[in-house]
Amino acid sequence: MTGNLYWYHAMARRGALSEDELFKLGLEECGARGEAELLEMVKSVFGEEAWVGRNVWLDQQVECDVLLITHHRIYNLNAKYYRVDFSYAQGRAYFGGNEAKSNPLAAFQSSMDRLRALTKRVGLDLPVEGMLMFMNSDQLVSVDDTAAFGCIPRAHVMRTLQDLQKESAAAYGSRHGRGSVGAQWAASRLLTLESQSKYWAPRVEDAHLARLETGLLCPECGGRHLLVTQRSLECPCGRYRFSKGEAIWHAVEDYCKIFHDAPVVTVADIEWFLAGQVPRKTIRQILGARYKMSSRGKYAAYINPYFRQPYGTVPIRAPRRGK
Repeated sequence: MTGNLYWYHAMARRGALSEDELFKLGLEECGARGEAELLEMVKSVFGEEAWVGRNVWLDQQVECDVLLITHHRIYNLNAKYYRVDFSYAQGRAYFGGNEAKSNPLAAFQSSMDRLRALTKRVGLDLPVEGMLMFMNSDQLVSVDDTAAFGCIPRAHVMRTLQDLQKESAAAYGSRHGRGSVGAQWAASRLLTLESQSKYWAPRVEDAHLARLETGLLCPECGGRHLLVTQRSLECPCGRYRFSKGEAIWHAVEDYCKIFHDAPVVTVADIEWFLAGQVPRKTIRQILGARYKMSSRGKYAAYINPYFRQPYGTVPIRAPRRGK
């Protein structure tokens, strides 16, 4: 799961998203579904014959939804999961019959140019090809011969991958090695440039804080009206019963995903997020058992596992207490 989806899901559970952000969450989920399905299809076809990776970022310049490296070629497979029909004619892209403001083929061309340059930088002379894979089976795809890349509808994705595998098998062996050995060698060279994404998940704004639901939530329905005992919690949604410790742990995870711009988390942070429902001693025990300590003492801090240094910016800890 990407950092964006972690943030959106945690914020949705806490009722903090606007209508526009809920729509963006749907788009993110569709995109992730398309990537996951494409990855499984590639693995099922190539098995151990190739190196395959998902959401690979190289030098913070190129994002590959699915990167496929065989012993004789590198493929950047871009997964698309649009909810409307797609067409491309005379250099213009259309969604549902309306011309797109952003042309996905033009954007992919720029990405492929950068990928080829990075491949040369690490000394690989393998050909680099790109394809757009449209993973929504309900979507119609129509592309004329002005398209610089293959645009493959869902019905033809598996057959296309099988053709690529046959081509790879026919070209078995290269000066870099044979079969999976050559693929792993090429991948090891290219992945010396692997980096984090240059895009960061959204940050919490004042409008989010105004909507944010703090406290313990039911992991089944997200409800807050819980019957709390010493060791467990029950929810009216179906008398769903769960461990109090696990409920606290889920809340801590929500906090870390939501405030991903914070490199560390403290007991005071979680105490505020849990709306005073959990004693500080219990919070400290759970943080100590699950997270790596950053600093000790009265103001002990623990490393946020969802923190990532934002690209080209300095992280600022968002104010949140006193809602």
